[in-house]
Amino acid sequence: MDPNVGYLVLVVLALATLGVLLWGRRSRRPKFFARAEYWVYVPGTKLPKQDELMTRMVAENPLHRLGKPPIGAREGLLFSDIRLHLAMAIRSKNPHIFRPDLFDTEVTVTPEVLAGLAASHGMVKVRYVSEVPLKDLRHLQFLPHMAEAVSALADGQVVFDPVQEKLWTAEAFRDALATQPNWERFDAHARTIWVSDDVGGRAKTLGMSSIGLADLESDPSPLDHETLVLELVEEAASRLFAMALEGGSPIGIPATIEIERYDDTFLLDLTPERERIGVHIRRRSSV
Repeated sequence: MDPNVGYLVLVVLALATLGVLLWGRRSRRPKFFARAEYWVYVPGTKLPKQDELMTRMVAENPLHRLGKPPIGAREGLLFSDIRLHLAMAIRSKNPHIFRPDLFDTEVTVTPEVLAGLAASHGMVKVRYVSEVPLKDLRHLQFLPHMAEAVSALADGQVVFDPVQEKLWTAEAFRDALATQPNWERFDAHARTIWVSDDVGGRAKTLGMSSIGLADLESDPSPLDHETLVLELVEEAASRLFAMALEGGSPIGIPATIEIERYDDTFLLDLTPERERIGVHIRRRSSV
């Protein structure tokens, strides 16, 4: 073999090996990943100033209830957390993100939401992402109130939660916070849906990554089991959420969760996988 050809072959092999290693490193998921996020659609294209946001969220937050401020010193520490990210996207450069109902299959829209999206030329992304296990979940309280403050200061039209794939008008989002200012709870950040197939479907959650967990997804089930399976998966997810709120993240995933429903006892076997937590449901035998 020509020495030059042999040298070239070695170089090509070395580059190929390096490429594989780099691709593997980039594609490897972190051991822990928590993500909470809101997109606030606004008519303008300028971010509110940070001092204005802080004033709105803390000193002049209109969502005080029973004398207890929704954002106190505990949550306020996140203002300086490097995992908090605030950015503006402009319609002229990112037109696709102004129709979130077209790229997230579980998003539902109303005429009011569509009108708000059409009137918006900017989108403020309010995001908190951590690849480090969290000692507590204060970001669940902080982030929605920051989204509301952005909306109030920039005349927000629509608020979108891409983690649980949920849209509100800005007014509906503000009303939801006013009704229950405490958002450190399961139903504020996650929901359970039914995904149909040819013979039935399966229940799955959306939003568990807000506490650093994969979403739960049941085995395929007949259509006439939809209500039961949805209730069982939602109950299991809400218990995991409560465990995380009590002890911070990450939490140990129990092998089995026992749930009473309709005078029966059901055992939900949980199997953590790469992209989800599989849920196998069985009824406890009375024998």
